[in-house]
Amino acid sequence: MRADRLADRLVIMPEPQERSKRLMRLYFTYRVILAIGLLMFSSVGIGPSFLGTNAPDLHIITVLTYLVLAIASLMLSFFDLGSTQVEYAFAMLGQPVSMLIPEVIGFKLTGAMKEGTTATDLVLTVVQMLRAKGVVGKFVEFYGPGLDHLTLADQATIGNMAPEYGATCGIFPVDEETIRYLSFTGRDPERVALVEAYAKAQGMWRDASTPDPVFTDTLELDLGTVEPSLAGPKRPQDRVPLSGVSGSAEQALADMGSGTATPIAGSDDSIEPADVVIAAITSCTNTSNPSVLVGAGLLAKKAREK
Repeated sequence: MRADRLADRLVIMPEPQERSKRLMRLYFTYRVILAIGLLMFSSVGIGPSFLGTNAPDLHIITVLTYLVLAIASLMLSFFDLGSTQVEYAFAMLGQPVSMLIPEVIGFKLTGAMKEGTTATDLVLTVVQMLRAKGVVGKFVEFYGPGLDHLTLADQATIGNMAPEYGATCGIFPVDEETIRYLSFTGRDPERVALVEAYAKAQGMWRDASTPDPVFTDTLELDLGTVEPSLAGPKRPQDRVPLSGVSGSAEQALADMGSGTATPIAGSDDSIEPADVVIAAITSCTNTSNPSVLVGAGLLAKKAREK
C-alpha cells in the first residue's frame, strides 16, 4: 500500500459536540459504577472513611478501589489514573485545560564524528554542555544536519542520558534512520509505511530540506570536535579528555590522599593507589548502544588476558 494512501487511514474523530455528549455519558456511567463499588465495600465494613464506616486496612481499600477503576476502565475503554480526574473530565467534555508548557532547548548538531570516537565520547560532551547550559525541567530537542551521521543507537544513547544532563527528556525527530531501524527490527512493512506517512502528515518528519525549528534557546556542537574521553574521576556525568587523564588522575589522588593498598580476598595481589580497575561495563550509557557494549566487552577481555 502506498504511503500517501496510508495517511487516509488516520483516525477521524467525531464532531466536538457529538464527542462531548458521548464522553459525558461514558463518564457518568463510569462514576455510577465507581459509586456502586465503593458502596459494596462499605457494606462489608471495609469502605473508605468518608462513607461513614471504619477502614481497618487501607491497603485493601486501595486495591479494591483501583480494582473498580480498572473494571470501569475496561468496560468503558479508557483509563483513569485517579490523580488528575478533573483534567480528564475537562478534556473529555471539550473544555479548555490549562497547563504549563515546558521550555524546549534546541541542540543543533553539525558535521560528523571522527574515526576512533564513540557514542560515549559524544554523550559525555553533550552532557557537559547541557549541564553548563542549565536544562532542568526543560525539553531538549536535537536537530541539524549532524543527525544524518548518527545511528539510531547513538541517538538513543544521548536520549538515555537525559537524567544526567537534567532535562525532562531528550528527543529526536522522525527521519529515514527511524524508518530504517523499524525495518531492520522486523516491523511489518505496512506499519513502517504508516509511521512514515503519519510523521510527514503531522509535520514531524525531518530530512535535509527541513528548516530549523524555533526553540526557546539553542546551542550547537560540531561532531567533528568530539574527542575520546573518560567519565569521572568522581561523577559519571563528568568528562575528562583522553589527553588530560594523567593530570586528572594526579589531581584526584592529591585531593583524596595517597591511600593504602587494598588486599584482594583469596589472592596474594592487592589494589594499589592509582590502579585502574574495571568495576562494571553495564552502565546505561553502554547498554543503550550495541557498538559501545561490544567495545566495552572487548576492553574487559583484553584486560583479563593481561
